[in-house]
Amino acid sequence: MKKILFLFLSITALVFSTSCSNDDDKNSTPKVQGKWIYYSDFYSGSSNVTPSDSDWNIITNTCTSKKHYVDFKNNGEADSYWYSDNCEVNIYDDTWTLDGNILSWSFDGSDDDYEILELTSNTLKLKLISSYSTYYMILKK
Repeated sequence: MKKILFLFLSITALVFSTSCSNDDDKNSTPKVQGKWIYYSDFYSGSSNVTPSDSDWNIITNTCTSKKHYVDFKNNGEADSYWYSDNCEVNIYDDTWTLDGNILSWSFDGSDDDYEILELTSNTLKLKLISSYSTYYMILKK
């Protein structure tokens, strides 16, 4: 009887120690959702221009205690926070959708499609899809 009980307890311990882990909580695929700080951008009046490293403009404001950012929410809404010279915040209610590597983003009345060039856990690099100009933006977490 002790051997059967020992065998039963051993099998039970084995089953619980090798059971499936919760992989859903460890999803390593980067997500657009979350708070992203406006880091740098590049604009050209010509289409299909690729910026060099020295062409990027670091996005700054005179309110040194705050940084402009966007918060992409899970429900397709987003809030963009832009700070004035005296650190007062202007909040814009945006919307967004994602279709493959195309981020459709409505910001302050403008509906634009951006190609996602890079998406990591801390960098989101976008290119505005336009036939008349080139605009790139880098957001950081």
